[in-house]
Amino acid sequence: MRPSFPRLAALVLLVGVGCSHTHIERVTVPPQVDLTHYTAVALIDFSSPANRGQLPSYATHQFLQRVLEAQPNARIMQLGTLQQALASVGKSQLDADAIRAIGQKNGAQAVFAGTLELTDAKPTVSVANFAHNVGVSADVNANLAATLYDAGNGTIVWTSSAAAHDSAGGVSLNGGDVGVGVEGTDNAYTRMIQKTTWSIADPFRAHVVKQRVEDAQ
Repeated sequence: MRPSFPRLAALVLLVGVGCSHTHIERVTVPPQVDLTHYTAVALIDFSSPANRGQLPSYATHQFLQRVLEAQPNARIMQLGTLQQALASVGKSQLDADAIRAIGQKNGAQAVFAGTLELTDAKPTVSVANFAHNVGVSADVNANLAATLYDAGNGTIVWTSSAAAHDSAGGVSLNGGDVGVGVEGTDNAYTRMIQKTTWSIADPFRAHVVKQRVEDAQ
């Protein structure tokens, strides 16, 4: 009995698959955002809605370090604080006109700006095992956001944000035994800044992925 056409087609397909050969190659995927296309990029220090001392400046330097580690050939100039950058072009807010003016004044084709939001330590109480185990921790949160603007027209080229949570210490009561862990909030803030800057800088990194390809015939 002759095989039906569907069976014959399936047989041919199986034979073809059995004869084909593939292998795994490592392929480099370029960064999502390539800053080397710009002659120069301006970086405004990250700002914070509350007075956080040197922490916004620290976040700016951490972000700059992450980006330059990913793209050593990028040309980035620091402009100081947001207030300084705006005052240098006679502007009061960071809008499209201000971005264009900042780019023109500094010879930059793109402008980075960002914000750092940190919460004050808030006690959190946890109770377990019918109040035999009681814990009090001081929790803090961080949210870091960064935006890259086209200095030619003030439009947004890229934007991203990252959040982190940490603990600044606490007290625990376990069956009558008391344990105390005390740590300044600055240490917790520092860890969260390091974590969030690493996260939002990922689009500037090239990545190596594995890809299955067919062997040359």
